[in-house]
Amino acid sequence: MQQQFSILKLTFALVLICFYIFCFGILGTAGDGSGDSYASVEESFTTNTTSTTTTTTPQSTTTITTSKTEQSSTSTTPKAEVTVYSPPKTTTTTKVTNTTTSTTSTTSTTQPPKTTTTNPPIDAEYSLYEYVLMNVQAEMGASFHQEALKAQAIAAYSYIKCQEGRPGYPNVPLANINSVSAEVKKAVDAVFGKGIYYNGKIAETVYHASSGGKTASSKDIWGGHLAYLVSVDCPVDEKYDKLYYGKTTTYKSAELKKIIESKSAAQKKPIKLSGDPSKWIDTVEGDGGYVKTVRFANNENTYTGNQFRLNIMGAGTLKSGKFVYKYDAKTDECIFTTYGYGHGVGLSQHGANFYAKHYGWNYSKILNHYYTGITIK
Repeated sequence: MQQQFSILKLTFALVLICFYIFCFGILGTAGDGSGDSYASVEESFTTNTTSTTTTTTPQSTTTITTSKTEQSSTSTTPKAEVTVYSPPKTTTTTKVTNTTTSTTSTTSTTQPPKTTTTNPPIDAEYSLYEYVLMNVQAEMGASFHQEALKAQAIAAYSYIKCQEGRPGYPNVPLANINSVSAEVKKAVDAVFGKGIYYNGKIAETVYHASSGGKTASSKDIWGGHLAYLVSVDCPVDEKYDKLYYGKTTTYKSAELKKIIESKSAAQKKPIKLSGDPSKWIDTVEGDGGYVKTVRFANNENTYTGNQFRLNIMGAGTLKSGKFVYKYDAKTDECIFTTYGYGHGVGLSQHGANFYAKHYGWNYSKILNHYYTGITIK
């Protein structure tokens, strides 16, 4: 009897062991299955990496949008630069938090006035996460280093958060959601939800394609001082950016005269040019060597460097806010030499990529370099 009881106990123990192994096997399969599912999501993005190329022209005097640039297959070139803004000003605005259940709160903040985007108006068609994905794809794409992509993702997240409740939200260049690459998704997934803050408030984290060896300060470009948007050194752009550093654009004097006179008349700040072309344009530099003011010979009207670049010459022609004007009398050529691409304020996208690639910087070091005194959380 005792022997039979022992056999029953042994049998029962074997049954429990088999049952445990069976259950453990199911849980292990579920974990692997989740991994496979996640991998298939990345694969679906990888198979749809054809991005859209959009071109835009400068808009009105108060609202300017820069053009997108094509991405080279042999170089790391952002497809677009962020919208260019007018000087920040203190206003009272109604801010709508874009969540599942919308809430409204009224706050007094310092922020740029209304702007437009390079895209058609979108009424919160996508989630914040999807907007960040599409922006990072449009601005950088898969060829950029992962840490640069993460830096752009956090800057985009912060900037888009600042746009909530403003007309034209999200007010940033966007790629097609189906063109987002696996590399971009990986970077965004790693940092999504992290924002850039200054004195406890979300920061207006503007960015540009490439600096001219130093970035510009917001006060010199738009007239409004923001403590985290000041000029910082960026020697990597000068060293590594062969696409946009030290590029020249030339005009015959008659051609430049026609452009400046016709465009300035359209802006209702007319300029009339005559005499020696070498004295037509006089520039005053601000921080980082970016042009703060443009004066013209025998004219009372002046333009800021940003207005001259965008409203008169055009962003596609005068690619950077850091430029030098010279006249060659022998060839009758008016020569503009530009350094970098874009307004020059905040994050340099090329610079971020170069710092990550050549110096091993992570996204936190990149962002703290370009945005002074900020906190990432």
